[in-house]
Amino acid sequence: MIVALVLIAYIPAMRAGFIWDDDVLLTNNPLIKSPQGWWQVWCSTDQKFYFPVTWTTFWLEWRLFGMDATGYHVVNILLHAAGALLLWRALTRLAVPGAWWGALLFALHPVNVESVAWISEHKNTLSLLFFLGTLLCYWRAEDANSRRWYWTAVGLFVLALLSKTTVVMLPVVLLLCAWWRRGRVTSDDWIRTGPLFLLALVSGLATLWFQAQLPADMGTDSAIGLHNPWLSAAMAGWTFWFYLFKTLFPIGLRPLYENPQLNAAVPLSYLPSAAWIGLLVVLWLYRRRWARGPFGGVGFFLVMLFPVIGIAGVLVWRIPPLADHILYLPVIGIVALVAAVVPRHRSYQAFAAVAVGGLAVLTWQQSRIYRDAKTYWLTAVERSPRHAGAHYNLAAVLMREHRYAAAEEQFAQTVALRPNFVLAYLNWGTLLAERGRAAEAVDKFERAVRLRPRWPQIHYNLALALSSLGQTREAIHQLEQTVVLTPDDAEVRYRFACLLINTGDLRRAATALRAVLRLNPAHAAAHYNLGLLLLRQQRLDEAYQHIAAAARLNPNDADARALLTELQRVRDRSSQ
Repeated sequence: MIVALVLIAYIPAMRAGFIWDDDVLLTNNPLIKSPQGWWQVWCSTDQKFYFPVTWTTFWLEWRLFGMDATGYHVVNILLHAAGALLLWRALTRLAVPGAWWGALLFALHPVNVESVAWISEHKNTLSLLFFLGTLLCYWRAEDANSRRWYWTAVGLFVLALLSKTTVVMLPVVLLLCAWWRRGRVTSDDWIRTGPLFLLALVSGLATLWFQAQLPADMGTDSAIGLHNPWLSAAMAGWTFWFYLFKTLFPIGLRPLYENPQLNAAVPLSYLPSAAWIGLLVVLWLYRRRWARGPFGGVGFFLVMLFPVIGIAGVLVWRIPPLADHILYLPVIGIVALVAAVVPRHRSYQAFAAVAVGGLAVLTWQQSRIYRDAKTYWLTAVERSPRHAGAHYNLAAVLMREHRYAAAEEQFAQTVALRPNFVLAYLNWGTLLAERGRAAEAVDKFERAVRLRPRWPQIHYNLALALSSLGQTREAIHQLEQTVVLTPDDAEVRYRFACLLINTGDLRRAATALRAVLRLNPAHAAAHYNLGLLLLRQQRLDEAYQHIAAAARLNPNDADARALLTELQRVRDRSSQ
């Protein structure tokens, strides 16, 4: 029944398309498309995160579905349904009352739509299976004193970590469950979970290393760069309450949420965190009476949220963006707690049935916004009109549709809401340059340069815009900056050389062209232009070699072939 209800509730998601970073993670990911990608994803450090199990399943799905989004969505929905069934088994094993209702509430909860209907969050639905599988095998090993089941649990935990690192808190969950089952945590519990804690530590450190390789905040809404631990601590309490409210009252769900503006110097900013601490103290004090269940459910909720709220999360001392998919695992603690009261009275069951029906309707409606990227970002702008990221991404979609005037309006909204949004200035300038409005493009690029002076792409685009306006010397200066920032980029050096030729600085141009050929010996245009410069210096033999290389590398270059023929005649005459 759970599977059938999930399939019905997620019918709109089956017809959904690719959105947001699905292109980066899947459709335009060279490792996913490569025939050798199935093993390269295990060795590569080029990805944002080290999730090789997730990448491997993407690699397999690409061979099955290609650019047909339906297949990916169906797989994700089935994984979610399977996860709900395993949750039912796990709650039953823990003797949680209303285990079936808890699994059903999880299966149809609308905050899970983002994890199920967004292809990129395949890592959530996949890691859930291994997470719950680990719990079930561990408990079986514990009850039967079985090494085989214990090491099976360890293996499944490794697969969970390699699917998504946010499952690192599973060893803590096991200790919490040990307390739930026996009322205490023994030394044997610590010994059994020791290897799992070690695996979690290694995985967490590896994730931090991968994150350290990424550039710092580049003007997007991907994270709020708050390096103040006090502010992060204040924000953590607010975040916990926000997610609890969305779990209990899943209305007004949005693709993007705005982080509140808190002040670490204001004592009231710490009130939400203090309230959580007070709640936990009360639940612990009454754990032997009425609070055993609430402490377990709330404890699970907080433990699973802890890695993703910023304090000890992937982005250390930063506040990650609020998002529904973050709740995919933590929500289990609250739905299990709510479901535990259902079997106590028949009227509760009637209320639960109505609630499940309401959740199913909300899930159906929420799934519809994933139809395509345009629908998704239009919804984001409608529901979060003051979120700069929503306007920026809608502008990008409108650019792809060649609706340039509408895209400009969205870029203007973006920078009005967030004046330091570098990517907005960069892409707005690119749009203007492509439409022949170079002077306006220069203004946008210069604003971006002031915000991120060490971002080479901005200097490069600014140089092209300045060059189109005839401001060659200014363009050369910008390309010099680009060369310094990207010394191994042959194309940037070639563009630099061409501008030097236009200004008559032939000596520096020749040096730049030689640098291009050191980086890329097969650069036909660089060979040709260097050959022309050498001809001006009457260095015929060297010129002949470079013109011959240009003609060989680009047989369709009629100018190179004609010049090569003429040089051959000159050489023949001089040898007679």
